[in-house]
Amino acid sequence: MAYIQNEFSHLALYSEASSEWGNVPSPDAGEVGGPVLVPVPFDQYEVRLTPENRVGDSMVGLLQDTYSRNWRSSLSGSLTAPLLGYHPTGLTVSLAQYLLAWGLATPAGDLAEAADLPSKGAIFDVGASSELAKRHVGLKPSSVSLNGTEADGISVSIELLGKDEVDGPASPEPPADDVGDVLLTRFEYADVTFKLGPKGGTLATVCTEQFGLSASLNPVTAYCGGRRLSVIKPGRRQTQLSVTLLEDDEQALIWDDIRRSADAAGQSEYAAEIVASATHNGSGASGTSTRLTFTLPRLVYTGHSENRGRGELQKAPLTFNVLKPADTRHAVNLAAALV
Repeated sequence: MAYIQNEFSHLALYSEASSEWGNVPSPDAGEVGGPVLVPVPFDQYEVRLTPENRVGDSMVGLLQDTYSRNWRSSLSGSLTAPLLGYHPTGLTVSLAQYLLAWGLATPAGDLAEAADLPSKGAIFDVGASSELAKRHVGLKPSSVSLNGTEADGISVSIELLGKDEVDGPASPEPPADDVGDVLLTRFEYADVTFKLGPKGGTLATVCTEQFGLSASLNPVTAYCGGRRLSVIKPGRRQTQLSVTLLEDDEQALIWDDIRRSADAAGQSEYAAEIVASATHNGSGASGTSTRLTFTLPRLVYTGHSENRGRGELQKAPLTFNVLKPADTRHAVNLAAALV
């Protein structure tokens, strides 16, 4: 008996055309004329088709259940992956931008409100045998989290909803000689610059040890009388930012004053810019590195605490709601460059 060893698992994604949502493309992904098949190094991939069960509770003169049926199923789960500056073959963007544009549902340069959510298919091989490969079709984001820490670097986690799970072909692995080079392109926290300041004013670099940017897309769904989801459309999104600052005397006074006046009329708003860089190891069209810039033009302070552990510097975990400004920009704006 051959037990499944998780280290042999590998994942590849491909983009679905809106007119072909939830269908296996023809030609298939990776074939000539088909969508580009993108191998994705990952930490967790927990997407699965889960049945919904109904137990009958009509009174029939008995105290025990006499009816149970699985009547429909839903495809959902999460993908967590390191943020990588690598540019896969066949793409004009880095793997980091490929995943973030999907999760945020606001591709760089697209400033219109999205009428739909971007959709991808996934081929997931859970072992060394291609007979175990699964294909998930119609995957759309329901939420996304970008997390950066000194201990773990920068990663992205995307909660997904989809249409169906079917048997799949073997997912291609990155060439063995390239795997190490791809993973060397990870975005590290040491290469992050975090700026914070008043909305419309000058932003100043602050000393941080953690940040988290999360967006709940709250999609609206419908089965339309079927056994699989047939509609997944954008809902009203909510975005939050958390950041842990190391406080000096001046900053402690500033944020205490802000906390005390948080319920006052005419509250001040803030803005932030996060710049992260990683080498692309020669995979990009120019330069040596991939640079991502996240611009958050409108932040509303919602609170903070202070960590005063013995033998530690004082830290202030701040939280903000991230709002859309009164112009064509998004609440979160992503730009990428090769430098």
